[in-house]
Amino acid sequence: MYFCFEGSVAHIDSCGTHDSMVTHEFPKSDSMTPLMPKGHQKWYLRMSLRSSYAYIGISRICYSVYNLYGRQTAWLLKVHNCLLFKFYIMVLFRALAENCVDIARDRDGCCVLQSLILKADEHLRAQIVGEITQNALVLANDSYGNYVVQFVVGQKIKEATRSLVRNLKGQFETLSTNRFCCYLVVKFLKESDDEFVIKFIIDELVNKSNILMLLQDQYANIVIQSALDVAEEVSMFNLIVSVIKMHHQSLHNHPFGKEVVLHMNQLIRDKQGDQHDRQF
Repeated sequence: MYFCFEGSVAHIDSCGTHDSMVTHEFPKSDSMTPLMPKGHQKWYLRMSLRSSYAYIGISRICYSVYNLYGRQTAWLLKVHNCLLFKFYIMVLFRALAENCVDIARDRDGCCVLQSLILKADEHLRAQIVGEITQNALVLANDSYGNYVVQFVVGQKIKEATRSLVRNLKGQFETLSTNRFCCYLVVKFLKESDDEFVIKFIIDELVNKSNILMLLQDQYANIVIQSALDVAEEVSMFNLIVSVIKMHHQSLHNHPFGKEVVLHMNQLIRDKQGDQHDRQF
């Protein structure tokens, strides 16, 4: 078994009745930097050493019994491997959970964390999601952390989604005008399936004094179009339409504003068509 630390590789040998650790030095270079963010090296070293002692202890028990009673207890080797696997998974998951905010902001870490949320038990998942909701604004404005927040919204955990929205209160205007963050706002609107969340966001966007800027923004116009798509479900469609019509002249000749107007008109035609079909 190997543990990789900065500047060396440690090999733990526990295949017999004795245990030994051999350290192999290798030259430091930029091409051999640790695979994890620098801030995680300390806890990784601590977790690795702690798990090494457990590895040695479990190995001693299993191999001692195996040597005494022979192949009749070969099943102990399977138990040994199973115990080690579960132990290392538990240690790894806990370490990831404790550092999930930093990991979420890493290019590869954001993918690992999404997988962890799916595979962790209920208690550990709640811990990770809780950390993400508490740091919603920091992660939402990060190019990688943003994906993790979107992933949590996609899990449709009502309380978690509502906590995210509350912690982002007053920031939806800024988020909507950001290249990455605007897709998070769209995710809230289209995938939360929560009337509270949809109303909360639409109310904050529509009641802004500079709503015209949002309607003409290259990213925020996408958010407004998404709001129109779901507004009917929460009886806010007419409110958004009235705001758009108020600025119709300014939007009609604007490259992004006219997209909002065209989308609104299409939805109105579809709505009128549905009402006509119901009459017949």
